[in-house]
Amino acid sequence: MKHGICPYPGLRPFTEEESIFFKGRDLHIRQIVRLLEENKMAFITGASGDGKSSMVYADVVPYIRAGFFKADFNSWIITDFKPQRNPLASLAEALSNTAAISIRLCFLTTRPK
Repeated sequence: MKHGICPYPGLRPFTEEESIFFKGRDLHIRQIVRLLEENKMAFITGASGDGKSSMVYADVVPYIRAGFFKADFNSWIITDFKPQRNPLASLAEALSNTAAISIRLCFLTTRPK
């Protein structure tokens, strides 16, 4: 029996490095990219196991890194996080770790007076 590369990662999501194996979501990718170009943000929701993470990691992120956006800007901060009990705090922490800024500063500058 030959041992080759298995194109299916099992229950874990595809990674950027495995994007060559991830196929079939072209319409969804175009929709997400359009939302990002127009709004600078997109929320991807769905049931557990639907392939949301795989779609982002294996298609959207490589597309962004390759510079194929038609937007006027191209300085993206790419980070991931799990929402857990406090989604905004989790997002702020992930962004602060990626952008090397203080999470305390993040919360201080965004709270209403």
